[in-house]
Amino acid sequence: MRITYNLRILRDADFTLSTLVTQGHLLLCPTEKVQGANGTVYRPKPELKDCLTARSDLQFAIGETLIDCQTYALPPEEYAGLLLKSPGFRQHKLAHLLPPLTTQMDAAAREKWLNDLAERLQVPAQIDNEAHLLPTRPSHAATWLPGDTRLIKTATGWFLCLAFEVSPPPVRYHIKQAVVGIDIGLRTLAVAVHKESLQHHAAGIADLQVTQSDLKRYLPNRPDLWQGMQRTCVMLQHAAAREELARMLDLIVSGASLVGFEKLNFGGDMCPLFTRRARELGLRDFLKVWLPRRLQMHRIEYVEVPSDLTSRLCNVTGRLGQRSKTDVSLLMNGNGEVVDADTNAAKNVGEIALVLSWQRRTKQGA
Repeated sequence: MRITYNLRILRDADFTLSTLVTQGHLLLCPTEKVQGANGTVYRPKPELKDCLTARSDLQFAIGETLIDCQTYALPPEEYAGLLLKSPGFRQHKLAHLLPPLTTQMDAAAREKWLNDLAERLQVPAQIDNEAHLLPTRPSHAATWLPGDTRLIKTATGWFLCLAFEVSPPPVRYHIKQAVVGIDIGLRTLAVAVHKESLQHHAAGIADLQVTQSDLKRYLPNRPDLWQGMQRTCVMLQHAAAREELARMLDLIVSGASLVGFEKLNFGGDMCPLFTRRARELGLRDFLKVWLPRRLQMHRIEYVEVPSDLTSRLCNVTGRLGQRSKTDVSLLMNGNGEVVDADTNAAKNVGEIALVLSWQRRTKQGA
């Protein structure tokens, strides 16, 4: 299956890309459309086809020109495939910083983590195209298709569109097929509940923001590294989230015949914190691209479920409950009982998906 991903290009590269267009290195594609990005589409000129490569998790090269972008923001198979075809890829040794991000970090742990990151960044990055930020390596990498690379100029900025050929990975587990509901959150990144009550929780990721005072404290004599430390911090949180979601997805495709997940609107009506974290951790991309494409590859039916009240309506009593004021992960179910709000929501999503699937099939058969 051919799959494309749109990676955000940072604002720093706007002038550089405009120059490439002016110089004829990026050619207009007036009839092309790119899924998930509305804007003007460009492609590198044919002479640059063999000169496209990822230089790091935060840089992509078009010929001799480097552009700052989120090259790390890919699912495991695609990320590994991109690195395989990027022999000049440079990276720091940072994989050991991923596990602590799935724990509740106190002030001391945060200080230790940031200090370690700052020390690592002061050592020059080495050429190494092994996917060290994938603790659980995919069974096989996707095939990156450099010739299908596109750049899109949208109203909100530029995007790099990378194309891959992805084959269905082998199933690692064998579980009785069932309906699975998925609830997305922040305290717990995601909860998947099978109809047989099998559950999988993708751990939440520590929200580490590198402040100006942090930069002055940990890199007092290296202001040239300040921006890189901030961006690398976000990149590592994304990588930790990717690992958690990949493990969950591995289990889902092994035992699901129908998957339901929330249809979330990541626009202005969402909580600002959730909107920011969903962007940083790749939750939006997971729901919009990664998850549905993988389910399609495995020929698993999926249904997007409206998110209204899924976490507040008790799955057992059918009553409308209230979130606990002291712990939002708990739901007072209206019957004097306390239940896990995320698990409750995932169960509701799965059951609603089953109903919507039945309605869809009935309508198609009519």
